[in-house]
Amino acid sequence: MRTNAITANQYEQYKNTIYRKAISYHITTGLDVDDFVSIGNEAFCKCLTKFDGERGANFNTYLFISLDSAFRTYLNVSKVQKDREQILTDIFTVDNWDIVNSKLQLAKGIIKLEGDPRLIVMTALYTLDLDVHKPRKSRGLLKNYLRQHEGWSWSRIQQGFRDVASSLYN
Repeated sequence: MRTNAITANQYEQYKNTIYRKAISYHITTGLDVDDFVSIGNEAFCKCLTKFDGERGANFNTYLFISLDSAFRTYLNVSKVQKDREQILTDIFTVDNWDIVNSKLQLAKGIIKLEGDPRLIVMTALYTLDLDVHKPRKSRGLLKNYLRQHEGWSWSRIQQGFRDVASSLYN
C-alpha cells in the first residue's frame, strides 16, 4: 500500500485549489465555472487513486498538473462539438440574425440537392455571399461542412470547386 496516499477527508484542504483553477479557466474561456469545478473534482478523485508519494512528487504539484490536463481535455472536446448549425453560421458575416437564419435555411436546401457538384457549389457560394476570389476561409468552411456533415467525398468537392473556378476565369 502507498505510504503517502492522500485520503478523501483531505478534500477540504484542496477544494480551494480546484475552485481557483476552475475560476481561472472560466475567466479565460467564458465557459460555465460549474463544469470546470465538476471536472476538477473528477480529476481530484483520480489523483487520490493514482498518486504515489514514493516517487518524490508533491500531491499539490500532481493535482495542479492533473487539473490543467483535465481542463484542457474538456476544452478540446467542447471545441469539437460544434454542431451543423454553428458551422454554417460561422460562414456568415452578417449582423442581422433574420438574414442569417434565412440564408442558413436556404443553404441547407441547396446542399441537400443531388446532382451536378458544380451547380451546387456555385449556387451555395453565391447564395451564401461567399467571395470566390478570396477562397481561404469561406470556401474552406463550405468544403469542411460538405465533407463532414453531408458525406461528400473530397474528389466530388474538389471537382465542384474546380469547375466553378474555371467557369469564373474563362
